[in-house]
Amino acid sequence: MVPQTENTRENDLLLRAADLKKDYFIRSLEDDSKKTVHVLKGIDMQVKKGEYLSIMGRSGSGKSTLLRILGMISRPTSGELEFLGNDTRDLWTDEMADIRRRRVGFIYQDFNLMDSLTAMDNIILPGILDKRNEDELKERALELSRRADLKEELLEKAPYEMSGGERQRVAICRALINSPEVLLADEPTGNLDERSERMVAELLEDINQSMGTSVIMVTHNPRLAARSHRLLMIREGQIQSEIERAGDEEGFYREILNLM
Repeated sequence: MVPQTENTRENDLLLRAADLKKDYFIRSLEDDSKKTVHVLKGIDMQVKKGEYLSIMGRSGSGKSTLLRILGMISRPTSGELEFLGNDTRDLWTDEMADIRRRRVGFIYQDFNLMDSLTAMDNIILPGILDKRNEDELKERALELSRRADLKEELLEKAPYEMSGGERQRVAICRALINSPEVLLADEPTGNLDERSERMVAELLEDINQSMGTSVIMVTHNPRLAARSHRLLMIREGQIQSEIERAGDEEGFYREILNLM
C-alpha cells in the first residue's frame, strides 16, 4: 500500500469547515431593538469525496442551517468553508451560483418541483439553465429515471399527478442531472410513507456506492442515518458527538439510538 501524504489527504477532501458560526438578528416590534440568535456556534468538520454523511439533531439545533451553508446557499457569519480546496470567502456571488448549479445537487423534504412542468422538464431544467444540449439532457434524464425505477411514461406527467415517493425520485433525478460531486438532502423522506421511504433510501445508497457521489443528509430518522458512513449529532449549534460506521447497518443503528 502506498502511504498517504498530507497532499493526498487534502486532495481527498470535498468540504472543510473551520469554526463556522451563524447568527440571526431578530428585531423587536416593541422598541425596535435587535436580539442576536446564535444558531451555529463554531462547527469544525470535513467531508471526504465519496462519503455518505448524516447529520442529526433536535429541531432548532442548527442542522438545516449548517446544510445550507455547506451548500453555499447561505454564508456563515464567520469561519471558513472550503469546497474542493477553494476558500468560498474568495468567491463572488455568481461564482457560488455556478458551483451550486453544476457541482452541488439539492434534495428537499417538500420536493420543490414545478407543477407547471412535466417531470421530464423538471429533471432537465438545471441543465437547460446551464445551456447544455437538450437532447443530451433528455438521454441523461432517461438514464437517471431508470436508476430511480421511474417508468418512462411517468416523465410526461406533472408532479401533482404523482405520489410523494415518485415526486421525490424525480427530484433526485433533477439533482443529479448536472453530475454533481455532492448531493445535499434535507429530510428527504420526511413526507413519505414507509415503502417510498425505503425506495428513496436505497436510491441514495446506490447513488453513493455506484456513482461515487458524496451525500450529506439531514434527517430525524435513525434508520435512514444508519445507511450512511458517518454521523454528526448536532446540539445547540455545536457538534455534540461523531461516530463512524464500523460494522453492519443494524449495529450502526443501535449506536445511533444510544446517542439520542
